[in-house]
Amino acid sequence: HRGLARKRIVAVRFEGAAPEAGTAVSSGGGTLGVMGSSGGGKGLAMVRIERAEAAIAAGMTIVAGERAIEVLLPG
Repeated sequence: HRGLARKRIVAVRFEGAAPEAGTAVSSGGGTLGVMGSSGGGKGLAMVRIERAEAAIAAGMTIVAGERAIEVLLPG
């Protein structure tokens, strides 16, 4: 597992007020990562790729704090 990027900075989209930097990104009670900078409906977050992929595949809602976000995975 050495050499694999488990966490990556990914783009996120949301509606309404921007989540604050440092806000936990989670889904189904499990932490996926943390929000970075955001504004204008877009932002960046550092997330564990495999956990984010699993949440998206299962159709689970991903949130930053209390705000629903869409994680845009690369590829």
